[in-house]
Amino acid sequence: MKIRLCIIGCGVIASGWHGPSFRRLIASGEDLELVACCDKDPAKAERFREAFGFVRSYDDFTHMLDFEQPDAVSVFVSEHQMAVVAAHVLKLGIPCFMEKPPGINCSEVDQLIELAQVNRIPHQVGFNRRFMPIMEETKRLLPDLKSPPERQFVSLEVIRWNRRDTDFAATAIHGIDTVRFLLDDEFAELHFRYLEMPSLGNGVADFYAQGITRDGIGVQLHFCPVAGKGHERLAFHGIDRSLILKMPENTFKAGDPGSLREFVDGRETRFLDGANLVEATTTEVINGAYAENLDFFTSIRNRNCPKSSLESARESVVIMECMRDRREGYQFGITNSVVKAQA
Repeated sequence: MKIRLCIIGCGVIASGWHGPSFRRLIASGEDLELVACCDKDPAKAERFREAFGFVRSYDDFTHMLDFEQPDAVSVFVSEHQMAVVAAHVLKLGIPCFMEKPPGINCSEVDQLIELAQVNRIPHQVGFNRRFMPIMEETKRLLPDLKSPPERQFVSLEVIRWNRRDTDFAATAIHGIDTVRFLLDDEFAELHFRYLEMPSLGNGVADFYAQGITRDGIGVQLHFCPVAGKGHERLAFHGIDRSLILKMPENTFKAGDPGSLREFVDGRETRFLDGANLVEATTTEVINGAYAENLDFFTSIRNRNCPKSSLESARESVVIMECMRDRREGYQFGITNSVVKAQA
C-alpha cells in the first residue's frame, strides 16, 4: 500500500528531523510518495520540496489537501496553529501526524480527540523522546528496580542554552511526557515554583516541580531555558539500584547519542552508549524522529492508532497548561482545583 503524503509547515523541525526521516524511510523500502509540501512562505516551501524530493509545493494547505487528496498529512506548525490545522485534517478523515504539543490547552486537545474518534482516524503526536533508542532501552530496564514504588525517586533536568521563549512550557512538556512514558504512570500531584527572569525577556522563567506519581514514586523536575549549555538528564533511584540516563542532544546536527549508566550497591554495573543501539548516528535516528514516522505509517497500513496518541498525550498537555498559567499545583483528574501561584 503506497502512502501519498502531504506536509504542512516547512520550518526547522520539518527540515532538521522529518525531511531526513522521510528520505531514510524511502531508502529503506517504505512505500511512501512525497506528494506535496506547504508553507505560508512559498519560497520556504519550494526549498523544502527541492531538498527532500516532494513533487509540488503550496502556500495554502486547504487548497493543497483539496487538490492532492493525500493518504496522510504531517503537520509541523507552531503550537498556536496546531489545533486548527490538525482539526481541518481530521475533519477530512485523513490520518494525521501532529508535532507536539497538539494544542495549547486540554480543551483544544479534547476537540481533536473527539474528531479522531468519530471515524477512528489513525493519528500520532510527535513526542520523539518516546522513540529514542536509548529511551526504549531505559524503559526496558526500569522494571528491574527492586525497590517498592514508595521507595523510588525520579529526578529530571531539561536545560537549554539561551532559549528566551515567552512560553517555554511548550518545550517543558517533553520532560513531563518522558517521565509519564517511562514509568507507565501518571502524576498524582505536582507542586510548582517559578523563578521569573524579566530582565531576560517576557515570560522567561525557570520551572521547578515536586510531586508524587499515582504509584507512589517521588518526582523532582527542573526546567531551565537559559544556561551555558543544554542537556536533558533523568535519574531513577531505588534502595540499592540507580539508572542515570543522559538523553541525546536535541539538535539538528549529529551529536551525542546519549548514554545509560547503572549502579548497584555503589558500583557501576553497566554503561551503555546510545550509538551501540542504532545502525546510524544521524540526528533523525538517535532522537527518535525516524522511528516515530515509521510507527505512524505502519499504523495507517494497519488501521490502528500509534502508541503516541492524542489520548496518551492529554495529561501532558494539562500539566503544560498549568505551567503556562503559572499555577501552584496540579492534581490528577481535578484540573479545576489548581490555582494561580502567588506573585
